[in-house]
Amino acid sequence: VGNASGTINYVRKRPKNETSGEVSVSAGSYNFMRAQADVSVVLTDDDKWAGRFVAAVEDKESYLNGLENDRQFIYAVVDGQISDYATIAAGYSYQDANTDGNTWGGLVFNYDDGTQAEWDTSDSTTQEWTYWDTTIEQAFVELNYIFANSWQLQASYNKRNSTEDDKLFYAYGAINKDTGLGLQGWPGRFGGKLESDLVELKLRGVVDMFGLDHEFNLGVSAAKSTDVLHQYAFDSATTPALGPTPAFPYALDAIPEPEWGDQFVYSEIDQTLYRFYGSAKISFTENLFTVVGFNAIAYERSGNNSGAEIDNDESEISPYAALTYAITDDVRTYISYSDVYQPQEQYSIDRQFLAPTKGENYETGVKIELFDDRLLFTAAYFIAEQNNLAAYGGTDENFQYWYYGVDVESKGVELELVGKVTDDLNVSIGYAKIDVEDMQGNDANTWAPRDSVNFSVDYTLLSKLTLGLGGRWQSEVSNVDYNVSQDSYLLLNGFVQWQITDALSAKANINNITDEKYITSLHTIGYYAAPANGSVTVSYNF
Repeated sequence: VGNASGTINYVRKRPKNETSGEVSVSAGSYNFMRAQADVSVVLTDDDKWAGRFVAAVEDKESYLNGLENDRQFIYAVVDGQISDYATIAAGYSYQDANTDGNTWGGLVFNYDDGTQAEWDTSDSTTQEWTYWDTTIEQAFVELNYIFANSWQLQASYNKRNSTEDDKLFYAYGAINKDTGLGLQGWPGRFGGKLESDLVELKLRGVVDMFGLDHEFNLGVSAAKSTDVLHQYAFDSATTPALGPTPAFPYALDAIPEPEWGDQFVYSEIDQTLYRFYGSAKISFTENLFTVVGFNAIAYERSGNNSGAEIDNDESEISPYAALTYAITDDVRTYISYSDVYQPQEQYSIDRQFLAPTKGENYETGVKIELFDDRLLFTAAYFIAEQNNLAAYGGTDENFQYWYYGVDVESKGVELELVGKVTDDLNVSIGYAKIDVEDMQGNDANTWAPRDSVNFSVDYTLLSKLTLGLGGRWQSEVSNVDYNVSQDSYLLLNGFVQWQITDALSAKANINNITDEKYITSLHTIGYYAAPANGSVTVSYNF
C-alpha cells in the first residue's frame, strides 16, 4: 500500500547448489522442546534442478498459568533452470498451531478506587477450556526470465488458506482491592476461514545513459481474499461464564464452559487490491542521485460484518522521492519525502472499516563509514503527519474492539552505530527519541516510549567460543484510557555459542537476565512479560 513506516522483505528459503543440510534440537524453560531439519538436495546430474525440505515440531508450556502451545511445520520447494535465460520455482508450506489456555484481552490493572493493580507474573484471566487452533497453507510458483540486456522479468502466483477454531474468555471491569471481586466475564466461540490469491508481475533493469547507470523497477499485482468468521450462540440466562467472576486471581477451573449453540456467520468480507508501482534511481553524478517512485492502488471491500453492510471503494496514488549526496567516500547525506496512504483493518463502533490513514513523511539524515568501513554511523531526523490514524475506543456490546480516527504528528531522531570493532568484536547500538502530538498540541500515543535504546555486542574467543549480550531500555509509558502506567526498564539477554567442530555447534540463550518485571504493552491489552528463562540448542551441519 502506501505507508512509509517500513517494509518486510519476505524471502523464502531456496535450494542450495549442493546436497547439504542442518538438523537441530532445542530444550528450555517451561518444558520447551523443538526439533527441526533443513535439507537441500541436487535432483539432476546437470545440477539444473534442486529441492529443499524444511520441517519443525515444537511444544512448550508457559510462565502464564494454563498456557500451552504446540505447532508443526513443513515446507518443500523445487527450483530449476528451464532454459539458459529462465528459471522456475514452486513451493508449499503447512503449519498446524494449537494453543490452550490463551487469553482474550489481557490482565485488568485497575482497582475500583482508581489505583493501579499489581499481580504475580504468572497470573492470567484464562480458563482451562479455552483454546485457539489455526492452520496455514501456502503455495507459490515463480518464473524468472533474464533478457539479453540483463533486464529481469518475474511472474509469480501465491496462494494462502488459513483456518481458525477457538474458544475464548474475556474478563473486564475494575477490581476491589480488598475482596478481589468486580470482574465481569464474557465467553465466545469462533471459527473462520481465510482464502487469498496474489498474482504479480515485476520488471527491473539498468540503463546506461550519459556514462552513468540508472535503475528502473515496474510492477503490477492483483490480490483477492475472502474472510469468513463464524460465531457460536449460547444461552445468556444459563451461562455462568457470562456475568460476575469469582475473586481474582481465580482458579483455571473456576468458571464452567458454556453450552454452545448453533453456529452462524458473524462476518464475511471480500477484498480486492489492484496495485501498480514503479521506481527509478537516476544518477546525476557519481556522488549525487535521486530515487523517485509511486504506488497506485485500487481497493475494494464488501460484505457483512455483524449485521453492518460493508461497501468500500478506494483508490490513491502515493508518490515518494529522495535525494542523496556523497560528500566524501565515507560520508553520505540524504533527504526524502513519501506520501502516506494506509487502508485500515480496524472497525468503528458501527462495525464499519475506518477510512484510510493519509499524510506525509519527511526524513533527512547522514551515514558515515568509520575505521576503514568497519563501523557505520547513521543519524536521522523525521517528521510524520498522519490523519485519521486508528485509536482504540473500547469494546462494543459483543466485546469486539472498536476504534476511531485521530490526527497525529510524530517527530523524532534516530542514531545508530553498527559494525566490527575488531575481527572478533561486533557491536550494534541504537537510540531513538520521538515526540507524538495531536493537532491540539497534546501528547498522543503515550503508550509508545519517548526514548529507547537497543544494543548488542558479541566477542569470539579462539574462533570457537562466542559470548554475546544484548538488551533494550525504554522510558516510562502510560495509557490514560486504561489509567495504567509502566516505569522505565532495562531488559538484558545473553548467549554463549560453542563451535565444537566444523559441523557441530551448541548455543545457550538466557532471556531477561535480571528477571525484570514489566507489562508487555499498554497499547490495547497487556500482561507481564516472561521472567528469566533460557534454552539450549545443538545443531549439526552436513
